[in-house]
Amino acid sequence: MARRYERSSLLLITNQLVTQWGAVSPDHVLAAAILDRPLPHSHTITISGDSDRLEQKREAGFFGSTTQETRA
Repeated sequence: MARRYERSSLLLITNQLVTQWGAVSPDHVLAAAILDRPLPHSHTITISGDSDRLEQKREAGFFGSTTQETRA
């Protein structure tokens, strides 16, 4: 990762906030070290709201009433 960010673009996608990366790895020091290089030179984009996949599941009825009538 250290060599890559110095020479080319690096796209890092996660569903965790940067402040929650300690929970991603059992080693909090390692998680901080991984983020130490790219973050000072990064652009962080936070996207809120439901994903398209979640919205499609809702439209298909996967997340709704759990009565027998809706399952039939």
